[in-house]
Amino acid sequence: MDAETRALSDLSFSVQPGTFTAVVGPSGCGKSTLLSLICGLMKPDAGEILLNGIPLKENSPLIGYMLQHDHLLDWRSIYRNVTLGPEICGTLNTATKNVRMSFSNNMV
Repeated sequence: MDAETRALSDLSFSVQPGTFTAVVGPSGCGKSTLLSLICGLMKPDAGEILLNGIPLKENSPLIGYMLQHDHLLDWRSIYRNVTLGPEICGTLNTATKNVRMSFSNNMV
């Protein structure tokens, strides 16, 4: 088996609250890996990911991202699509609902 290809190395950036951020690059450059690390689907081999200055140890209801293909359910509202993940995981609570409602209100 060939050695694994390092997708990301020595990466550092900040995203300001209320901004829209896009990650672009050629196929295989590490975009999906980066997003999977940020939202807690993968753990970094080294270093850390900070959310509001606090190390992110697991997935957070404050982080979400849209996959490469549109996977919205057209029979659900924007809000109901945004809350689908926490709903499936059983973590949809008042705090999560408020964060998601704020997000979906800013999208329309």
